[in-house]
Amino acid sequence: TDPINHPGGTRTIKILANEAVGDYQLAEVHGGGGRGEPESFVLPAVIFGDRVIVIDFSPKGGPRDFMGELKNNDIVFLKDENRWPRQASRF
Repeated sequence: TDPINHPGGTRTIKILANEAVGDYQLAEVHGGGGRGEPESFVLPAVIFGDRVIVIDFSPKGGPRDFMGELKNNDIVFLKDENRWPRQASRF
């Protein structure tokens, strides 16, 4: 979720199978439905090791290289300190 910038929205990070090179893993962020954002979207991302994710928000009009860090099971974005809290898995 993104309770600060887009309350009510969802975020799911999907690891792309067979898309890893060393410590680099391709991923997608599936989300939407929050205040002021599209009903749904998919954003490309890359995960570095087990602590850093870089998301390309340009499909939503944002920056191409927004970096976040895993802290206490949440993702905290370095530029604006926005936090995506981890939710219990639906699966």
